Amino acid sequence: MVKPLDPNKLGATVANAIESYKMSVRIAELEKEVDGGSTGIIGESDSMRELNRQIARLSGTDVSVYIHGDSGTGKELVARAIHESSSRAAGPFVAIYCAAIPESLQESELFGHEKGSFTGAGMTRKGLFEMA
Repeated sequence: MVKPLDPNKLGATVANAIESYKMSVRIAELEKEVDGGSTGIIGESDSMRELNRQIARLSGTDVSVYIHGDSGTGKELVARAIHESSSRAAGPFVAIYCAAIPESLQESELFGHEKGSFTGAGMTRKGLFEMA
């Protein structure tokens, strides 16, 4: 816009911006419908379709989710899909593989620690829960 402002041009510019925003939101909604609310999880079996339906259902809620299964079955992939399609998608996703953290360090890794709280704690460190 150039000065002096013409009220008619300003009104038209604002109206165009609003319309453009509405169209981009609608396009994103339609793309999600076309993708079937794609979660990135590939599979055509009935159980995989049900899993994708559950992910879509959970992503619209604000509840804690417990995901369990054997090693290598895609628990982190499911958690990431729920996170990415939820209202919290703009926030961080922190994956924790507890088996890789020695038992003696788990408390410090999960909850963090203050400088000098134990031998070797040279600086304050946020825990994974706080980061998430």
